This record gives sequence, C-alpha cells and structure tokens, in this order.
Amino acid sequence: MLTVKTPPTYKPERKYIIQVLLGDFLGIDFHVEFQDRQNISISDKDGKELILPDVLFQTPQNQWLTTDSLPKQPLSVWDTDKVDLNCTLINPKIPIIYGQPPFDFPKRNFLPIDIFGSAFFMLTRYEEVVKPDKDEHDRFPATSSLAYQEEFLDRPITNEYLEILWFYLNRLWPGITRKKRLFRIFPTHDVDIPYDYLLRPFWKILLRVGADFIYRRNPVLGIKNLSKWLKVNISKKNDPFDTFDWIMNQSERAGLKSSFNLMAGGNTQFDYNYPVENSNIQRLLKIIIERGHEVGFHPSYSAALEKELWEEELLRLKRSLKGYNIKGGRHHFLRFHTPLTWRFWMENGLEYDSTLVFADRSGFRCGTCYEYHPFDLEKRKAMSLLERPLIVMDRTVIDKPYMGFGRTNNALDYMIRLKNICQIYKGDFVFLWHNQRFVNSKEREMYKALLNLN
Repeated sequence: MLTVKTPPTYKPERKYIIQVLLGDFLGIDFHVEFQDRQNISISDKDGKELILPDVLFQTPQNQWLTTDSLPKQPLSVWDTDKVDLNCTLINPKIPIIYGQPPFDFPKRNFLPIDIFGSAFFMLTRYEEVVKPDKDEHDRFPATSSLAYQEEFLDRPITNEYLEILWFYLNRLWPGITRKKRLFRIFPTHDVDIPYDYLLRPFWKILLRVGADFIYRRNPVLGIKNLSKWLKVNISKKNDPFDTFDWIMNQSERAGLKSSFNLMAGGNTQFDYNYPVENSNIQRLLKIIIERGHEVGFHPSYSAALEKELWEEELLRLKRSLKGYNIKGGRHHFLRFHTPLTWRFWMENGLEYDSTLVFADRSGFRCGTCYEYHPFDLEKRKAMSLLERPLIVMDRTVIDKPYMGFGRTNNALDYMIRLKNICQIYKGDFVFLWHNQRFVNSKEREMYKALLNLN
C-alpha cells in the first residue's frame, strides 16, 4: 500500500481527487496522511518516494473559486520528448495547467506537474463556477474554457496526466499493477422530436402548410406535407422521424445497446412537448425496453435550472414507464450549471448524467473519457452520481453555427479520431445522434461508419 502525504488545507478536495485518480482510475491501494508540508509525497514503507508540486490547493482561502486561482495563461508546455518519459500521450508537448518549473530537467522522483490539482480543475469544472461567461442559452461556451483557449480540447488531458503519473509510479515500483479497463461505445439518442407528423395536431399541420404556401411560396411542398400527415395519422406508421427500429438494428449489429432519452415536458419554443402517455410513445417505449435498449431521461429546456420542474418531469416519465428503472440521461440543449444540475440527478437517485460536452465544440470538456464521480464545489463533497462525459454530438460537428463541418468526410474523420483517442485510453466513447437526423442518407452512412458497420 502506498502512502500519500499532503498538506492539511482543502482536505475534502484533496481526498476526493486522490481517490478518483489513484483509487477509481488506477485501482491502487493507498492511504492519506495530512502533514505540514508544501508538496505532495507518494511513498512506500521502505522509503521510496515520488514528489509532486502542490499548486492549486495552495490557493489562499479568500481566493478560492475566484479568478485569482485560475491557471495563468498562456500555459507552460512540457516537451516530454526531451526527457525519459515513455507513456501514452496524444502529443509529447503537454500543457501544464498547474505545475512547478523547470519542466525539461525533472528528477527521477520528482514529477513537475500538479497532477492532483490539474485533474481536480478539469473534473469538477472549476472554471465554470468561477467564470460568469454564458451563451444565449445560459450555457458555458467552449470558447471560454481553458481547454479551447490553450488548444487541448481535443485531448483528454486528465487521461494524459494519469498516464504520466502511472509511468512515474511504475518506474519507482515496477511490481505495481493498475485496474484493467475495456473500451466501451455508448450510442445515445436524445428524442427531442419523436415523430414529424404522427403527434402533430391538425391545426399545427395547417399552420405548416400555410407557411409553405405563403412564406416559402412552395404550394407543392404544402400539399405534400398535408398528404403525408394524413397518410401517417391514418396508418400510424411510416413517419420520417420514426427511425428507432433502424437505430436499434445498427446497435445490435455492432453488439451495442442504444440509450434513448425521452422528454416529459417543456413549454418553451425550444421544446416539442410531446405527451409520453400517448399510445404511440407508449408503443415505442415498450419496443425499446423489450429489445434490451435503454430509456433515459431528457429534462426540458427550462428544467435544467428549475429543480421542481425537473422532478415533475422525471415523475411523469417514470409513471409512463410503469416501474422501469431509469438510470440516467442528458439535458436538453446541453443546458447545465455546475454543480447545481448534478445535484438534481443525484438527489433523485439516478445513477449517471451524460450532458458534459460543449454545445459549440465537441471534445473532452471534462478532460477525460472515463466516467467518474463529480465533486460539489459549493458543498465541498464528492457526489454518488457518475458523470459519463459526452464526447461527440451530431449537431455540434456537422451544423452551423457550431463547428460546421457539414455532412463531409472531414466531419466523419474528426469524430472517428475522437473515438480512436477514447479507445487508446480504454475509455468510453459516448456520442449523441438525434433520431430525426436519420432522414438524411448521408448521416445514416456516417453513423454506420462510426460503428464500423460499413
């Protein structure tokens, strides 16, 4: 068993991040001792010792969760090609979120990165509590993040730090072993609009047809929409957005299970607000469950920040599922406030949230492709909930005004590159593709290629 000796400040925070990195991620036995010291020591009973700098947790109390505690930019970069460092990195040049120079001439038992402080910064989304930046949907934008500004959003920097730490530990203790992991793929589907025509009231299709005639000046389209609405609502099938069987077929071909996150409310222009009690939705839920796929929760636009509304929608979805155990889900529009929104999931007994990717840029918002327990920065305690970070969303990569790759090979190559990075670290590739987008044949082909089905 290793002993981690650390200064006595910020005890809950230190215990949390040491547990996540050494215990949860690496699976190493350890115990923590608090001492009056200025650095962090990892040692054994025979006196072998690894020293790490302690930077973030040296922050004075009156500067904690303020801009004074944020990493100083531009970040220092450690060129690991210049040192004897043999571990899995996306790029040998490592941005140092917190650390202690010089970086090019480290001693064998001194690691110049504040691994624990830097990982804590990324996993807790520390900067999102400190910075007031929000976009038009009250979301923290990628462009305000350190990862985007310092050009490492496409790298799981926490995983890279972990590999560096493991290299040092393994060099000092060659017989040490780490937890075995398996690469996992999680195809997920937020069901914002389950059907294009089937649940649309007659007066709404009249408005749509009227817009086709008057605003779009396309009477042929108007007649086509009205005809399609009539056919779908008479036959109860062939709705263009009803791609659920196709999605499940692809997942089953790939040996995977899809997660379908359904809404149970919503009263803004950004919500479709379909009734989960409707017989068509009930039939869909029954098929998903019978085929062994997952039904998750998709809180509405406003519910992301309103606990009472969030709980009402969850209860409504649970009632419609008649005893089915909802484990997790994702927020509509990726609206999320740290740590408030995490509390909604945990306090209602759900196992995981999978919201955390930036809406305007895909990549590693949390710096990792491993699921992990978040930390409540305001209440200063670890959470029982798991965060399963989302890595790729269809709209973010393909559509304007976000990354805007379009339905191109460049878009697919980018998504596959992120998937391959997750595989390198034996992590989780969690991606989101909305059911209504599969009306486009190109997106169907992109999706299948992402699952290695082409």
